[in-house]
Amino acid sequence: MKTIQSYNYITPAYLLSISVAFIMGFICHAVFFSANEAYRGYTEAAMVKEQYNHSEIKALRIADELVATPEQTTHVLSADENGLSADPYRNAVETLARSSENVLNLSQLNIAVAKWALQAPLEVFEYIQGLSEDKKQQLMPVLMAVAGQTKNPELQQWLHRNQQHVKHDYWAQSYYHAYADKAPKEALLFLEKNYSGNKQAELVLAVVDAWATKDVGDVFEWLQGRENSTLTKELRLRALKHYIKKEPEQAAAMVAQLNSGDDKNQLVAQTAEVLAQIDIYDAIDWAETLSEDERAAALSSLMHSWAAEGLPELALDYVLADEKLQDNNDVLLAAVSSVASLDYQVLVARLPDFNDKHKQTVVQQISSALMHSGRVEEFEVWYQSLPIGAQREAASLPAISANVRTRPDLAFKYAENIISAQDRQRYLSEAAQSWANSEPSLARAAIEFSEVLSEQQKHKILAELP
Repeated sequence: MKTIQSYNYITPAYLLSISVAFIMGFICHAVFFSANEAYRGYTEAAMVKEQYNHSEIKALRIADELVATPEQTTHVLSADENGLSADPYRNAVETLARSSENVLNLSQLNIAVAKWALQAPLEVFEYIQGLSEDKKQQLMPVLMAVAGQTKNPELQQWLHRNQQHVKHDYWAQSYYHAYADKAPKEALLFLEKNYSGNKQAELVLAVVDAWATKDVGDVFEWLQGRENSTLTKELRLRALKHYIKKEPEQAAAMVAQLNSGDDKNQLVAQTAEVLAQIDIYDAIDWAETLSEDERAAALSSLMHSWAAEGLPELALDYVLADEKLQDNNDVLLAAVSSVASLDYQVLVARLPDFNDKHKQTVVQQISSALMHSGRVEEFEVWYQSLPIGAQREAASLPAISANVRTRPDLAFKYAENIISAQDRQRYLSEAAQSWANSEPSLARAAIEFSEVLSEQQKHKILAELP
């Protein structure tokens, strides 16, 4: 049997995540197919002009065929029905690997490598070791995904022997994520026998994540036989997240029975969001059955959905009717920010209905929404209507942040309304320094004639200007 040597010199920075490399090679067939006509439009003369010889043209055409049909691309990891030898695919890979790099070329290269790996995975492994570091980064995950799908024992053992390799975790994630698609229990058994510690936990989580996307029920059944460890707890949470997406109503009952804690609150918020897509009012009714903290977590998620339903007033009424909800900063922010982004006028009209301690939060969200949408003139009219003091200061902060780089003169004007002398000096200094980069004389004049700075503060800011 052909064996693989241990390689310890592959140490490039792994710039792309495994999922991106995998997805780009195997499930983007819509992009490839739409671009395929342009690619097939190359004439033989044009290819020769690019200095391809006739055998390379043939190889490129083979690679072209690999992305010619969605069925081939979608099932690239299935057994090769034609029983073709690895040589045509090797020729295609070698040609594509040295040709110009564009999205279509890189995608074809991934698929050609996958097809070749189905025929001769060890040859592909040896070939990849001789490529540039960038190509190695691109193609090793593709190879490992094919090896995982086909449960290749040589590459599995190579990964096992090279657990200390700097890229082991990335490649192993590709291998076992694909392995889980075929035989998740078998993959988990190998991992639990041959790995330990964090490496084992990370790979087991990857396998269970992949498994749960296909059959979360089988995952729950498998989990019942495990000891109640920290890893098992995390696995249950992962599985439940998948269950929420697949069967939200049934999952909601399971989530409600969990022990209280941060994990439960996170699942409650996720469940509420999915339930809202079915019926926002049923989701709210479900939230009302939960404990106070869990209800707040659910409603924080639901406020965005409720406001997006075109009913921002109802979302505000719901919060304003309950003092405890107003006092929960997460719920208040969720409701107010959602309404502000849709219709800030609603918040302006309802501002008197909020308690004084919450009005600054509301004003700040209105300011953020107007600045974010670039409605400067509307902001200015509303800003001048605010009483000088805490509310105008609350409106000033987002305006300063939004303008300090692009319109430092405006940022400077708004910074003059900051109440704290120390904070006001800091914001004015930042605005003046930014302003001085483009209009130094105006920035210096603004400091010198400011009525809210002491002479000592003016001297300090002026000394710091560029």
